[in-house]
Amino acid sequence: MRKDSRFLQTVAVMGGLLAGAISARGDTGVEAAPGSGCGGIPAGIDCPKTNSGTSFSFADQPIPGSFFGDGYSAFNGTISLVARPGVRHDTVIRRHSEMCFEEASVNDPPGVLIDSTSIEVELLDLISAAPIIVMFGSTQTYWDVAVDLSEASDPPPGLMTVRKTHEDGGTFTSEFFLFPRFQFNVHVGGRPADFPDHGCAGGDPNCRMLDLGKGKDPTPIRFTTSEPTPWIRVMENGRGSNAGHCGFGFIPGVAGPDVVWNPEERALRCGLDCAGYWTCCWSHKGPAPGHLHSVGTCLPCP
Repeated sequence: MRKDSRFLQTVAVMGGLLAGAISARGDTGVEAAPGSGCGGIPAGIDCPKTNSGTSFSFADQPIPGSFFGDGYSAFNGTISLVARPGVRHDTVIRRHSEMCFEEASVNDPPGVLIDSTSIEVELLDLISAAPIIVMFGSTQTYWDVAVDLSEASDPPPGLMTVRKTHEDGGTFTSEFFLFPRFQFNVHVGGRPADFPDHGCAGGDPNCRMLDLGKGKDPTPIRFTTSEPTPWIRVMENGRGSNAGHCGFGFIPGVAGPDVVWNPEERALRCGLDCAGYWTCCWSHKGPAPGHLHSVGTCLPCP
């Protein structure tokens, strides 16, 4: 199978230490970040929550039937993905450097400052929203799927570009690269709470692993934000720091209460958990239709 089969998760996937999560690369301990030395945004991590609408499609590059076993048909469908139940964070992104906003943006209105940082997805912990169907002759077979990060290859760093449009926030765009790893388990009834082996240990005949980071010179999947997304430095009285957010001084997907949203924009009013602030879901899209990762800070997408 070609390694450019791509997974479109509407991402702003960002993370921290998850007890019992699928293993992922890097130190994803959720710690309080120190203040920025220049008064801007310090380096840190962000932990948005995966929303419905996240998916990965194999339409362009089907999984051969032989991957599942003799007599199976190829799988060319789309896998709908959700956060693994019970985990604290399903996605984590690390911002590697502080942003001081010392330069004016030449392509924006006067007063807009711009800065950027390299980013890396440190944790991804998703499962299929429902079993997928793979045909065995004329019989439907059902498989549960889990997705995490490959440990076989390191993708190149991504980039987050942040615009500061007012004292307490602005908008951002980002791109990042992934080598996802898929675990397929024969569905045995009920909804799987987890995949306890975190791999197909002991040659389990009912388990298959598809690691897009393996092979000679694998190509990482590139995800980009679908549109500029709001951010703020901090919510009033510090509220909102636990509303899907791990870092300090940068809360993605949230705008101040003074912002008036156009009704056509993908935004909704938060409840008490977000202290009356506006939030909007955002997404990263991949190179193929059906590859989408949708995330939000406070509430699911409308």
